[in-house]
Amino acid sequence: MSPDHKFPARLRIKSQKQIDLLIAESSSLFAHPLILKYHISKLPEEAETSPQLAISVPKRLFKKAHDRNLIKRRIREVYRNCWKEYIPESSNSQVLLLLVLIGKIIPEYSELEKAIHQLLKKLGKLNVQ
Repeated sequence: MSPDHKFPARLRIKSQKQIDLLIAESSSLFAHPLILKYHISKLPEEAETSPQLAISVPKRLFKKAHDRNLIKRRIREVYRNCWKEYIPESSNSQVLLLLVLIGKIIPEYSELEKAIHQLLKKLGKLNVQ
């Protein structure tokens, strides 16, 4: 697998503090079957930052781990392919994103693709610079 087809660690939220901040102080956007929670904070100096992502698929809706993992893989793949179109990578702001699935059936790739494109387009219009 070439490096171009991986979801790099710099795009993942790994810190519990960041997750807590995202949950406590976030704004939301909606496009069925996903909710996008986001938090944008300014950094003191010009730094190379990439938007970081966390994905949540509720265990209450999808009891089997292989179903949750399939959905998360699909969401990661769609996001990996399209985030650069809408969110600039180098800026002096830190962008934290949380994608939460709210549908009750396993969504198709095309459905997730449409929803994520809509959400990122809305986020881009909010002048995430």
